[in-house]
Amino acid sequence: MTRPRPHGTRRKAREAALKVLYECEARRAQAVDEIPDLTAALVQLPYALTLVRECLNRRREIDARIEPALKNWKIKRLAAIERNILRIGVCESFHLPGIPRAVALAEAVKLAQRFGDAKSGAFVNGVLDAIASQKEKQPGRSPRPDGEA
Repeated sequence: MTRPRPHGTRRKAREAALKVLYECEARRAQAVDEIPDLTAALVQLPYALTLVRECLNRRREIDARIEPALKNWKIKRLAAIERNILRIGVCESFHLPGIPRAVALAEAVKLAQRFGDAKSGAFVNGVLDAIASQKEKQPGRSPRPDGEA
């Protein structure tokens, strides 16, 4: 019997998390638990539920990382899909152990290519790369090597 590949399961979880984050934003929910039908939908994908909760609980902190990387833009002006993909990418890069930054960036770009418009993948890649570069340039911090959490 073949076991599902872990990255395939995580990719499905990221897609589910994106859909739930989008819905939470549309319904102006501050926590996924405020919308029981969405919470129930995530029971089969525990990583998605973790990702959604972390993104919602740390939204201000995550948005504070994203905003400086947006050239002449405000995060509220972004399309909701791109905004939430960026949140997932930052959350995975900085707040979830075991996810290499390169993987978080690549997966966010794939989400953008699948759910965004023709330019979304390049946009998400540029913003997340700028955020990672800023993190590595901070004094007193050593860069996080790709492949390590």
